Amino acid sequence: MRKIILSILIFAGISFAQSSGITTSEYLDQARDALKKAYESGAHVKAPYEYSKASAYYSIAKESASNFSLDNAVEASKKSIEWSLKAIEKTFKGVEK
Repeated sequence: MRKIILSILIFAGISFAQSSGITTSEYLDQARDALKKAYESGAHVKAPYEYSKASAYYSIAKESASNFSLDNAVEASKKSIEWSLKAIEKTFKGVEK
């Protein structure tokens, strides 16, 4: 599980570092993938607040993109990724390493 968390953190870090070269749809894909990883880790049960925030930001990102508000879509996608990572971290907090 540590490898999953580490890979997500690395993936998110690379994404944020290269923000100028990433399209809105790629941000949406990354947010969706992070949300999926959070769900698969059990965050919807063990970290419902953080998971709900991630899900809500993802919904905002999709809605913003459909309205061609691309800057808002990117920002909401970033927040969704951030909250997904928080949910995953909280899910594994206290788990033996």
